[in-house]
Amino acid sequence: MTNKRSKVLTFFISLIPGAGEMFLGFYKMGASIMIIFWGIVAFSNILFPPLFYLLPILWFYSFFHTNNLNAMPAEEFFSIEDDYLFHIQPNELGELMQNHRRPLAFLLIFMGISIFWNGL
Repeated sequence: MTNKRSKVLTFFISLIPGAGEMFLGFYKMGASIMIIFWGIVAFSNILFPPLFYLLPILWFYSFFHTNNLNAMPAEEFFSIEDDYLFHIQPNELGELMQNHRRPLAFLLIFMGISIFWNGL
């Protein structure tokens, strides 16, 4: 259930990527933003440091998206459906990976080479 909240409280909670969406009741949206944000933090430290430059983009998206959601008129706000960020359901993930096996394989090989290179 989505709820409109205090603008001041929403502002401070929206400083944490994904938390603002969850605070407003959009749990799938907020969780997917949090997972992507912290996944980028983890992978940029270990595997691919330039990935770190995507964090400000995701942070700004989450911050402004949360505050725009809270500023919407009530009827428009309540008509928004809670959905994952990229509209991919967890049960569809296996099918998506099956259909894109080759790019996923290249990505995993690149990540393995990158880990090996950093170890040297």
